[in-house]
Amino acid sequence: MEDDVYRRPNIRAGAVTDVPLRRRLHLQTGALFTTNGFLRAIPGMPDHIVSIHAIDIPLFLSWHMGMKHQSHFFISGGVFADINVGGHATITYTDLWGNVLETQRPRLSYGKEYPNDARRMSYGLGLNAGYQLKSGFFVRAHYQRGLTNLNPAPIDDTYFLSSNNYGLTIGYLFKTSKGKEVKQQEKK
Repeated sequence: MEDDVYRRPNIRAGAVTDVPLRRRLHLQTGALFTTNGFLRAIPGMPDHIVSIHAIDIPLFLSWHMGMKHQSHFFISGGVFADINVGGHATITYTDLWGNVLETQRPRLSYGKEYPNDARRMSYGLGLNAGYQLKSGFFVRAHYQRGLTNLNPAPIDDTYFLSSNNYGLTIGYLFKTSKGKEVKQQEKK
């Protein structure tokens, strides 16, 4: 029996610090609230819509192609860790004609072994590319690829579920009294 997993739109919000190491090389870290959603469709079985809520902690090196007082492009890459803190599944049962018979919405349980729904921790790699204005506003595209199988009891090696994200971030760079920069992330 073959199944398909489809990604769903997600939300990502939080704050990231941007610490200069050299003139153009910066270290970025912070905390972001993310949702990882997907639809799992198995022929002849009820559809499962799953939303995993996590705290994302990135550790990226960023290269700025201009000075902080000028508008410029930047790229960054590194590792991230996710701590899964909540979420739910929506399971819809239908009859042969597609009429909804019942809908259940259980909360997800987290742990390393079955009967938990997903693992508590995951990690992966990420890339960013963007443009920062002199005023402090920035826009960036991001992609993150989870390397941990979130399924605590995989049926076989082909059932690998990971926390993958991609999207567009719009934010503003706040300057502290000491001239350090802090990036506030907004919507994905």
